[in-house]
Amino acid sequence: MKKEKSLMLDLRDDLGKIELVREIASGVYYVVAADGETALPSEYYIAEKNCSALSDEAKAYGRVLEHRHNYLCFRVDVPEEGRVVLEYEVNRCLARQKQPLLEGDSLLTIVSYGREYNPEYFGDYPAPCITPRGLTLRYVMLSSGIFAIETDRLEKVLAVCHPIWDCDLSCYAKEKAELLDYGGLNDIRKDEGYLFFPESSACIALFELWKDHSPIAQSGKIDFTAMMNAIWAYHPEYAASHNLREQTGQNDGFGSFLRSLGCDVELKGNPKNLIALSEGTGIDYLLL
Repeated sequence: MKKEKSLMLDLRDDLGKIELVREIASGVYYVVAADGETALPSEYYIAEKNCSALSDEAKAYGRVLEHRHNYLCFRVDVPEEGRVVLEYEVNRCLARQKQPLLEGDSLLTIVSYGREYNPEYFGDYPAPCITPRGLTLRYVMLSSGIFAIETDRLEKVLAVCHPIWDCDLSCYAKEKAELLDYGGLNDIRKDEGYLFFPESSACIALFELWKDHSPIAQSGKIDFTAMMNAIWAYHPEYAASHNLREQTGQNDGFGSFLRSLGCDVELKGNPKNLIALSEGTGIDYLLL
C-alpha cells in the first residue's frame, strides 16, 4: 500500500491527478488518472522498467514517462500500443504462480484479441485444419482470421475466428454457422473457437464482413454480384429485411447516433448498400 501511495505522487506530473493505483503483478500497476483539461478519467498500465513480470519484448511497447524515466506507460484505450501484450504477460505470470487471472480472463481470449492488434507478437490467426464439413485440403486467407476452405469432401466452407465473428456478425448470421466439437480440449470453449459457414450461409457472413474487412474484396476469391444473388436464393427474408431497413434509413448508424444526442437529422439510406439481384450471374460466389 505504501508503494502504491508513493506512485500516486510520482505520476502526477505525467498523467494528472491520480485517482487509483493497484498493483496487478510485481512492478506492474493499473492506474486511473483524471485528465488535466477535461477531468475525465483515463486508464493506464504503468510498469517499472526493471520489473520481472514483463519481457523486454513487452516492455518495448511502453512509452517512457517524461518526468519519471524509470516507468513505462501503456494506455488501456489504445490496444495497438501493446496493452494486450502486457495483459497477456501479466496473466501468464499469474497463471504460473497459480493465482487468479485479471478480470477472470482466459489466456486464450487475450491471445484471440491480441492477434488482431499485435500479430508481430502473437502471430496471425491460424487456418483451422478441421471443419464440421471435413478436413482442410486447401485454404485462402481472405482477411486476417477469415478463411475460405475446400475440404476433403470437396465442400467449400468459410471459417471466421473469434473475436471477429463475435464483434462483426449479426445474431442472424451466427445462427446460420456450424461449430466444431472440440471434445476434451478444456481450454477451448465453444464461444472462443471458429464459426464455420457452408456455402448456403457463408454469403451472409461475407456480406456483413465486407465493409470492415477490405482484404476480402481484394482477394479476388469472391464474386460480389453472385454473392448477393446467393443471399436472395438462400435467405430471401434477410435480403428483403436488409433492403427495407436501408431504404427507410434504419441502417444509418451515424444518423441514429446523432438522434440519440437530440439532433434533428433525417435518417438516410444508400442505394449502393442494397442487396441487388442480378440476372445471368448465378450464385457461385466462392471462387476456389
